Amino acid sequence: MPLFQCPTTRLVRRLAATFLLSALPLVAQAQAFPSRPIKMICPFTAGGSIDKLARLVSKKMEESLNQPVLVENRGGGGGVIGTKAMIDSKPDGYTIAILSPGSTSIPAALNPKMPYNIEKDMTYIVALASYVGAALVSPEFPPRTVKELVDYVKKNPDKVTFGSSGVGSSVHMMGELFAHAAGIKMLHIPFKGGGNGITDVLGGHVSIMMSSLAAAGPLINSGKLRALVAFDKQRYPTFPQVPAVTEDLPHFDPPVIWYGLAGPAGLPQPITDLLNREAQKAMATPDLQKEIVAGAYKVIGGSPRDYQELMRRDTKLMGDIVKSAGIKLE
Repeated sequence: MPLFQCPTTRLVRRLAATFLLSALPLVAQAQAFPSRPIKMICPFTAGGSIDKLARLVSKKMEESLNQPVLVENRGGGGGVIGTKAMIDSKPDGYTIAILSPGSTSIPAALNPKMPYNIEKDMTYIVALASYVGAALVSPEFPPRTVKELVDYVKKNPDKVTFGSSGVGSSVHMMGELFAHAAGIKMLHIPFKGGGNGITDVLGGHVSIMMSSLAAAGPLINSGKLRALVAFDKQRYPTFPQVPAVTEDLPHFDPPVIWYGLAGPAGLPQPITDLLNREAQKAMATPDLQKEIVAGAYKVIGGSPRDYQELMRRDTKLMGDIVKSAGIKLE
């Protein structure tokens, strides 16, 4: 033990000891995680494709975590209210959320006053899956292909409309991107939920409804609705009769309409990594794989960093769509 110790050395050791002591609770917390139920906020109402995926994944996760994973629907504000509730929670892993472009990249592009920063205010855990979108029409709608639709729109300017579940929704953006790639103009009709739009398509009040392919699966299979096109690069196995958009528009790169898990900023890395592993393990189980195919989802997976990079690319894409289409919040 030296008789004399430099003040700087003493300060460095004191700071190091303080840091180690402050880190111990986080380490202990991560090692014990989870010791009680986990809440998974779904920032949209029950019954939609994101809610369905949340319940499928949470059920499998709780089997391996040995703790309940409880889905809480907290809709409103296009997904912003529920996402903000997750962001404001304690970063201990016991409150997470299932997110989509509708509560992240799209409002970030539309609303400079959004109450959170998607880059700084959350911890990205894992990108779970994407869903295959589709343009749904009534069986009597004249065009049968994308090429026929383009010709029909050009011959009937200002006549063809497309519906979505709301201004700034993922399917609204999908419709705008498709119209831009096809070189056509269609009037957007926003609805409060996809079900109302499908009803209006069936009634002949709206030409096309942009939706997830699986959401209208029973109506497609019964012949009450027709899927004009699926927004994917290949035909989906459970809907082989629906043409992929790239069959008529080979240059079109369909957007990835993703769902993923995130927690508040500051979530400890060991907890983030554990939730990432458990979610991916859940997605890989055989019975969930069957549900994924039936629901027209496509597994994404990857690391937290992969998910963050997906978000960054998506935010840029949504910003480009908003600018080119002149979309504004109602």
